[in-house]
Amino acid sequence: MLRGHFDGISPRYPGYTLESGGEFAEFQKVFTGIPIFFGFGILLVYLKLGTQFKSFLQPLVILTTVPFAFIGAKVGLLTSGNPLSVASTYGLVALAGIVVNDSIVRVEFINRQRAAGVDKWRAIISAGRTRLRPILLTSITTVSGLLPMALGVGGKSAIWMPMASTVVWGLSVATLLTLFVIPAFYAISDDIRPWRGVRVESKNTDSVEE
Repeated sequence: MLRGHFDGISPRYPGYTLESGGEFAEFQKVFTGIPIFFGFGILLVYLKLGTQFKSFLQPLVILTTVPFAFIGAKVGLLTSGNPLSVASTYGLVALAGIVVNDSIVRVEFINRQRAAGVDKWRAIISAGRTRLRPILLTSITTVSGLLPMALGVGGKSAIWMPMASTVVWGLSVATLLTLFVIPAFYAISDDIRPWRGVRVESKNTDSVEE
């Protein structure tokens, strides 16, 4: 906004220039490099997951938790009143690597159930029941460890509070949405992959993969 206002009045004052420095200049430098490193990191995660699951679509299902985390992080910054700073930007990058763990646990369990001959929908339901406790415990322990820092218990820090708040809110929202959205995305991805194999009818008239 300030740059646009200055561009409008600069012809009236030749010889004057507007330069930014300090934290704002550092923030601009970080924002030019962060998207590149973030995209490279997401690509590495996708390739790693693709190798592990031997699939091109399942890593995309797992990575859908990243936008959920960013929604939670934005809500956290607005609620706490913390600005989008360099520290909170680093928190977003770290958050992208944290939130995929819950989805990996759930998708891996569904795949193992289906490999054992369990129907797709029964495997999805079983994963929701069996992996609910580990997923919640993992998220709760991480949030509990960062919550005092996010709330400023023991001393407030303008650097660490925004980063902790970003991770706490992002992980909390992503965990809740993952419990409901990931099973739906898994089922959709399975339905649009007819090349995975021949389907046969099971005893309960539900189709399973050979």
